[in-house]
Amino acid sequence: SPTTPTGTVSFSGGTINPNPCNLTPGSTAGTAACSVTWSAPTIGIGGIVGTYGGDSGHAGSTNSGGTTLITVTLRPTTTTVTCTSSTITTAESSTCTATVTDASPGTPLETPTGDVAFSQTGITSGASFTDSPCLLSAGTTVETATCTVAFSSTSAGSALITGSASTSGDFNGGSTSTGFTVTVTLAAHSTTTSVSCTPSTVSINQATSCTATVTDTSATPTTPTGVVTFTPGGTCTLSHSSSDPIPESTCSVSLTPTTTGQLSISATYGGDGTHSSSQGTTAITVTPPVLNSTTTSVSCSPNTVNVGLPTTCAANVTDTSTTHTSPTGTVTFMSDSSGSFSSSGTCALSATTTGTASCSVTYSPNGIGSGTRTITGSYSGDSTHTTSSGIFQLRVSPPSGQAVQLTFTAFDLDDFDNGVGQLQVLVNGHLAVDIPAGLNHLSGSGDYAPYTNRWVNFGPFDITSFVIQGQNTIIFKSPPPGHFGQVRNVTIAQGGTILLQVSRPNFVTSLHSVTYTFSIPPLVITSFTVSSSSPKVDQTVTFTTTFTGGTAPFKCVFRFGDDESQTVLASANSCSVTHDYDSSGKFKLRVTVVGSSTSDTVSSSLTITVVVPVPPTTSQPASSVIIAATASGRR
Repeated sequence: SPTTPTGTVSFSGGTINPNPCNLTPGSTAGTAACSVTWSAPTIGIGGIVGTYGGDSGHAGSTNSGGTTLITVTLRPTTTTVTCTSSTITTAESSTCTATVTDASPGTPLETPTGDVAFSQTGITSGASFTDSPCLLSAGTTVETATCTVAFSSTSAGSALITGSASTSGDFNGGSTSTGFTVTVTLAAHSTTTSVSCTPSTVSINQATSCTATVTDTSATPTTPTGVVTFTPGGTCTLSHSSSDPIPESTCSVSLTPTTTGQLSISATYGGDGTHSSSQGTTAITVTPPVLNSTTTSVSCSPNTVNVGLPTTCAANVTDTSTTHTSPTGTVTFMSDSSGSFSSSGTCALSATTTGTASCSVTYSPNGIGSGTRTITGSYSGDSTHTTSSGIFQLRVSPPSGQAVQLTFTAFDLDDFDNGVGQLQVLVNGHLAVDIPAGLNHLSGSGDYAPYTNRWVNFGPFDITSFVIQGQNTIIFKSPPPGHFGQVRNVTIAQGGTILLQVSRPNFVTSLHSVTYTFSIPPLVITSFTVSSSSPKVDQTVTFTTTFTGGTAPFKCVFRFGDDESQTVLASANSCSVTHDYDSSGKFKLRVTVVGSSTSDTVSSSLTITVVVPVPPTTSQPASSVIIAATASGRR
């Protein structure tokens, strides 16, 4: 029975590995086999012979058919082409790579060598490749090689790109790839976008017009079309003037800023079918609002009112700018003394004529006080108008039928002689009081101990029947034989109205009497005004004061707050002066009106701010004056 051969087989006829090879038992009893790798030395027909050397139980042998013939050919390849971009413009390029792969069925595989020539079909002119043909270099795997070119075209169209490999060495001469399609479109013309706004400086909530200009900057420019988007500001559609030789288009938007400071504005052109997009920026300066200046005047009717009775106080607010509009908002009234206003002293303005508005409240004084009330009306301003204020001097009279009363303090009025006191008080020549005899019903002569060497308060004494409308005279005298005494804190009042008040002490003897005069009605300043609402350095302004009551003649002393003053005589209950300021700043002015009576001295003041003249600009507010007024009086 057959046994399995052992040993080796030796081969000849080419490059063989391994040689010899060791037999291994086959699948059938009595058989054995081994395998080798054979490489042909040349192209053509090759032969291989296997010889078994035998073993201890088997004789040697050679392949029964003689030499085995093998046909040897060059290695085949495959070529593929890919490009980075399948769509480009005439201003762009696409990188195309050819990959050549060893496609032979045997092993080992080899790296192809040679070059690849690129070509295209579809674009008749303007298409080109850089570095074609390109030299192959080893790829990422042993059986591949690659090379790269750049494809571009100055004409639009669809290019089918192929690569034809020319290989060398063991390879069969090359292969041609299937096509890769690249679509070429015309490149958009480059553009620039510029932005300008007029005016470039505006007040908050004031509109400015912003214009975008889009220009074709290519070598063969055409007119851009399409839409520009402003941020902020919205969109607009470009248009071109036929008279403009430059290939540019413009459009505008209206922009109203709502915050102050520097505002950056961008305009973005989105492009069209033949023009690229572009963007431009600019900035505008947004200033606080330029408010129209105002003045406020206050008047009360009637201008003299009894305690507890109402008077109507009206405020007229006037726009003093060159482009005046009617002010809106509210006016708040205040009094420098006790009293009550309707509607809590606030009223809403209503337009009367263009540039003027007014409103009113009622006011009821609840006491006499100094006999006057300074009524102040303060305008709150609105979005287009400045604040302002004005004053009115309201005269307050006691309730009808109130008595005129005298009080004073005196020292050491203890002597009386033959039933006559050492101090007599005469009002307009009428004996109003005799101290101490008449007041205490004393007769004979002597000293009244309660008054000796002490200050004593006397009064009130009713002198209503002795006074007259106009100037009144009160005399403190010591009848013969005369005694020394002192008088101070002399006050004459009617209700809450002070007609005379002298605090300083004066001595009274037989040789020295004390005389005061007082006016009914008392002197009251009704207004103190300045002619210009916006005085500037070296500008002449007029100051005017008016008054009622008191006893003529009158003079007015104006102190301007800059170490200068002026005294003028009054005419028709009014005084006016002119003055100019050499420097800017805040100045407190005071006017004092002096009449013929002791009580006829009253004052009022106001504060103004004088500014340096500034040349007008579109972005700067006009110079303004701030006026605050106060009034005071002394009887």
